[in-house]
Amino acid sequence: MVGVPEIAISVRQPWAWAIVHGGKDIENRIRAPAGTARLIGQGVAIHAARGMTQQEYYVARDFMASIGVECPLPAGLYRGGIIGHATLGAVVTQSESAWFFGPSGLCLSEPVEVHPVPAVGQLGWFKWVEGGAFDAPKPWMRSGRAIGRHQPRYTVSDVAAADEPLLDLMLTPSPQTPLPLGGEGLHDEKGGA
Repeated sequence: MVGVPEIAISVRQPWAWAIVHGGKDIENRIRAPAGTARLIGQGVAIHAARGMTQQEYYVARDFMASIGVECPLPAGLYRGGIIGHATLGAVVTQSESAWFFGPSGLCLSEPVEVHPVPAVGQLGWFKWVEGGAFDAPKPWMRSGRAIGRHQPRYTVSDVAAADEPLLDLMLTPSPQTPLPLGGEGLHDEKGGA
């Protein structure tokens, strides 16, 4: 696809949407994926991972609401392809950004939406290839209950009080490695949590 960087990083929804549309300027990881240094200052494609659990959605939606960002309904989120690109800046271990949860963050700027392109994701940085299909919304994503007032609303305080660490709930996991409570977590190059 013309104008889209060939190197991508896979991010679970709705965090991928937030990078492209919601002002999310940090992608949180345990550590920067191998090869990050050579990409600093360059554009990288944002791949929306196929996986998204209800709890992941609610935690992200509620966090976004707490900082004034309106998260789209789950059925409206593309999963399983390239949805945009951004410029990769520094790797940080501290930031004033509301989006930073640490321990490391990939700073992203100048996000650009693209016409979504189906592609299979991988761990770490990868050269993406068009192919496959977007995941169809699951029943919970299509129901009116997915966003209704009867759904639990999670706050950062609720998450911090949980048995699992806050990072296991709010940071990006591997699409292949679900973490406790189904929350956004972290992964390294070998796919470990």
